Amino acid sequence: MPKIRIKNKMIASVITTLVCLLFAGKINIVRAQESINNLSKENQKKAEEWQRQYDELNRKSEAFEKIILLKQKQQTTYDNQVSIIENEISKLETDIEINNKKISELSGQIEEIKGKITEKEAMMRKQRAILAELIKAYYENNRQNIILSSIHGVKAYSITSKRDRLAQLGDKIGQIIGNIKSIKNSLNQEKDAIEKNKDKVAQLTQIMEERNTDLENSKKQKEILVAQTKGEESRYQQLLQRVEEQKKELLGDIDDLYNANSSELDVLAASLEKPTSGLASTSWYYSQKDSRWGNNRIGQSKSLLKDYGCAITDVAMVFTYYGQSITPKSMAKQPIYSWDLINWPASWSGGIKIDTKYGNSHGNINWSVIDKKIESGNPVIVFIKAKGSAGHYVVIHHKAKNGKYVVHDPYFGSNIYLDSTMKLLGKLYGTSISKSAVNQMIVYEK
Repeated sequence: MPKIRIKNKMIASVITTLVCLLFAGKINIVRAQESINNLSKENQKKAEEWQRQYDELNRKSEAFEKIILLKQKQQTTYDNQVSIIENEISKLETDIEINNKKISELSGQIEEIKGKITEKEAMMRKQRAILAELIKAYYENNRQNIILSSIHGVKAYSITSKRDRLAQLGDKIGQIIGNIKSIKNSLNQEKDAIEKNKDKVAQLTQIMEERNTDLENSKKQKEILVAQTKGEESRYQQLLQRVEEQKKELLGDIDDLYNANSSELDVLAASLEKPTSGLASTSWYYSQKDSRWGNNRIGQSKSLLKDYGCAITDVAMVFTYYGQSITPKSMAKQPIYSWDLINWPASWSGGIKIDTKYGNSHGNINWSVIDKKIESGNPVIVFIKAKGSAGHYVVIHHKAKNGKYVVHDPYFGSNIYLDSTMKLLGKLYGTSISKSAVNQMIVYEK
């Protein structure tokens, strides 16, 4: 019996210590929570100030946008065009500043969340340590209770006291387990928040890169405008006239005509033979009417990609095929297209060069050269005359087993026969188009 009393005193001491630890743990949790709450109040003040600055920058950006839209509706003069470009530059600089603030705010949130995670992980380790001791005490207390119950002469209140302690320990264990689960759930939420913020930062970083490129292009466009016009109105009007002349070479009404006769043309398109060989990857295919850029202007002109963007879209496709990261949207913002709807870059990054041996003028078509080029893996841009001198550009990339050419057509779709493009254009413009209508080729190599 003396040994049992000593053991009981030891267990009681352990339980008392654990209760103190548990109480201390509660205090630590409360203090940690108070610390987090205080930090949240400070961050709330910072967030309010950030929001104020963000709103101000947004108002500034919107003001530039309104000026640009207003200027675009006014008479097309040199001074007006310079003003448009300058406001575009100011808007882009403001948008970049907004983006920087967003990235900075999200990065700050990520660091704050990381701090919360560190605190909560420490809290969870303490709770687990207390839980381990409580379980150990529970086991010892339960074992002693069984021993006392089996010994004759032990007073009932001793056994009852042991059972009360056992029940208390069980309650404490349940409480600690609940605390751990709560902290763990909170940790998972914090970790999810970090991943979401990281994704947002990645998206904003990509937008930032695009904005910086646009800013650089706008500055170059202004330099080109000044260099080409020398500040003279007459020279600027010549640039505009060049755009108008190029519009005559393209089927600017193709989108309106197709939409007006879409039912009939869709039936025809569905009935046309589809290639089963000579197919190319669609990873480098672009549509000029894609909603992401179809309504975007080409350079500083008022012409839209969906209407006049077949040449630009073809160039973007070929350059993407050769490994460059460029879309019709970003291509249309390049300085070379500031006042040009049709322009064949002599060279591009990544070692892409135009084959000067064949030039890029109308009448240079050579089908044996096209065969050799596509056999060696070099897609060829060709022009199909459809209405007067106006026509449509497509990219020939393979020759099918049946001898027909397969193209990526920026308007009618990917991997269709060149013949299909001709039939659709013929239907659209009420004429018969043959292979002889293909009268120009542009070859890029890497």
